[in-house]
Amino acid sequence: MAVMINLMMIIGVWRNQWPAFLVIYGFWLETLIISFFTSLKITFASGEGQIAPHILKGIKFMILRIAILSFYLIFIVVFLGVMHAPKEELPKIIHSVCFEDPVFNTAIAGFLISCMMDFIFNYWFNNMRMSKPPSYFFSFIDARTLIIHVVVVLGTFVFIMAEKHFPDNKTYMGTAGFLTLFIIIKTIGDIVTIKLGKQNPTSEVDDTFI
Repeated sequence: MAVMINLMMIIGVWRNQWPAFLVIYGFWLETLIISFFTSLKITFASGEGQIAPHILKGIKFMILRIAILSFYLIFIVVFLGVMHAPKEELPKIIHSVCFEDPVFNTAIAGFLISCMMDFIFNYWFNNMRMSKPPSYFFSFIDARTLIIHVVVVLGTFVFIMAEKHFPDNKTYMGTAGFLTLFIIIKTIGDIVTIKLGKQNPTSEVDDTFI
């Protein structure tokens, strides 16, 4: 599933020539999906003798995550969508945001299915819900949120530098630099979370993908 989702994103970038906005927006949508399923895990967690469901805790977590992600979405739209997306790319952005791009839809749907399978088989049928308390799944900031933060901030500087040093080819150079930056930061984030998971087996490792 991870290979298929990554392949869909690669096809979107190179065949459909997705702008940088759609890459980070797709990652943002995936993070929102993860937050939804995490709220379900918090709601039904029964570890350490805590009786489920914890509806208020689940709702509280989801509201908090929506607030944080909405804050970052504003910067994604303003800096990557409005300020640094050429007018000719706006139809592609609108087309995908309205879920009219089959490649973009396939990537997001594949990620949604992956999260559903994880919730059903790993969390529910393997009784993780019975061994983990609600606090195990609750985190104010996770690796994906940090990736969004760093990529939005540094990505803005990448586009500024591209406009300054490559005025005749700023769109291509800015997009290429942004995607390179995103891949590097995400790879570092994946490596760090995997190592932390090995050092502390009781922690929840973010093994999701773009």
